Amino acid sequence: MGSALTRDDPERIGGYWLAARLGAGGQGVVYEAYDASGTRYALKTLHREADPFLRDRFAREAEAARRVAAFCTARILKDPQHRPTASDLLLGLVGATVEAADPRAALMEAGARKAAAPAADAAPADNDASPSAGAGHTVVEAPLGERAEAAFAALTPAAQLAAHELLLRLTVPGSAADGSQDSVRTAGPAELLADRPESERLGITAAVQGFAAAGVLLTDTDGSVRPAGAALLPAWRRLRAWIDTDRQGIDRLQRIGAAARSWQAHGERPEDLLRGTESRDCLDRLPTAPYHLRPNPLELRFLTAGRTAAARTARRCVPSTSGTRSSTSPSPTPPPEVPVSAASASARTDGTWPSSRASSLTCTT
Repeated sequence: MGSALTRDDPERIGGYWLAARLGAGGQGVVYEAYDASGTRYALKTLHREADPFLRDRFAREAEAARRVAAFCTARILKDPQHRPTASDLLLGLVGATVEAADPRAALMEAGARKAAAPAADAAPADNDASPSAGAGHTVVEAPLGERAEAAFAALTPAAQLAAHELLLRLTVPGSAADGSQDSVRTAGPAELLADRPESERLGITAAVQGFAAAGVLLTDTDGSVRPAGAALLPAWRRLRAWIDTDRQGIDRLQRIGAAARSWQAHGERPEDLLRGTESRDCLDRLPTAPYHLRPNPLELRFLTAGRTAAARTARRCVPSTSGTRSSTSPSPTPPPEVPVSAASASARTDGTWPSSRASSLTCTT
């Protein structure tokens, strides 16, 4: 079984998205990784400070592994600077870490040690343990996407709705339409739970617990939640379909959320509210937003405050029959008068004015 990625681990290496650490040693780190199609790989990388001797040894190990028949070893797919050695993969299966350059000799040595171990070592650790997971056996986890799908299927319908929203909130769409630049983020408990109805809080909590138990999500001591790795995006087909369907909506929700959290962090100042076209666009789409892309209570309050501020500004703007003049600057040539109909003399309900009135309005302070 692997361990969680650390804060220092990258999201991806080349075309491979990282999901977990399978092991680490003097040479480098072996990751569980996925390509864009969701296929799982073991990816070994050297430490950044690896000297030329280690790099040469790494290449020789890979070359030795290539001489082993494909039916009894893992196939080397890429250049050794980017792929794991067969010895690490095979020895991981028997629970040993041997640095020998010849994977065949190392494998036999490790197998002999396992075969000579006392029989008691192979017994389950307790009565609840799986017979296949006793000491001396390596537990190979299901691929990340399969674990995520199983965890999702085990949720109640209400928790599945909450999971849909939760996973999209943890996704950061990239600029590439094919999703190759997508990323993941961390969400705090305030964003996920604050001021929500009890039923929604229970659904989100159940979703987090189910995915965390499957190793799909990680929880921190402060209650924040994040995916186990960016590899979840290509590995879980359901999530990839969700993202592809609502890419623009996810991006809009992320921008609203970031602006709302900044607004709250800076004391909810009016100057931090959304204005103009962006505000109107968000408000226009709000009534038709699907359940999983609804703004949370803070985001909704942020949008409402922006609409209120825009309406207040519009009310301060009144028709002017004569332009204001500065006592210290020459008066500009007044623009020609534009006929105004009675219907256009009032502001629109969204706080904007008809374009034909723009040149004959002044705002009083």
